[in-house]
Formats: sequence, C-alpha cells, structure tokens
Amino acid sequence: MVKKIDDKVTVGLEMTGAVTRNTLLERNQFQVTLGGSYALHDGFSLDAGFIVGHFEASPRLGVQLGFSWDLNAEPPNQSPP
Repeated sequence: MVKKIDDKVTVGLEMTGAVTRNTLLERNQFQVTLGGSYALHDGFSLDAGFIVGHFEASPRLGVQLGFSWDLNAEPPNQSPP
C-alpha cells in the first residue's frame, strides 16, 4: 500500500512471506516493511524504510536508506507531448 501525503512525501507498507514444505530447510519467512520517500528535487528523492521479520530466513530488524533518481522525470503539472 502506498499513500501520497503531499507533493513531496510518500509513505508505504509492504508485507512479504514465503513457506517451504521441507521444515528441515528452515527457510520460512515473514517480514513487514514500513517506509517512505521525500522528494528533494524533480525525479530525485531520499528514501527510508524499517523492516521487522519473523521466522528463520527473515531479518529480525533492519533499516534501509537510499536515494531514488528518475532519469526521465517530467516537471510537475506538465503533460507529455
């Protein structure tokens, strides 16, 4: 799920899981990611996320930080030709 708060801020939630039939593999996983982005400039944003997981193959707790850069960003309020 993604919710745009305003022109600069977007937040989202993602749930991911996987199951194996062979319990000896210990590869079951379930994780939830809550994150967002803040637009610094047209097509360029600062992104952050927090991860919480359960089961053997999931991270217990994590943080992600990064930047997104859209090379083909169009200025806002302009339609393509």
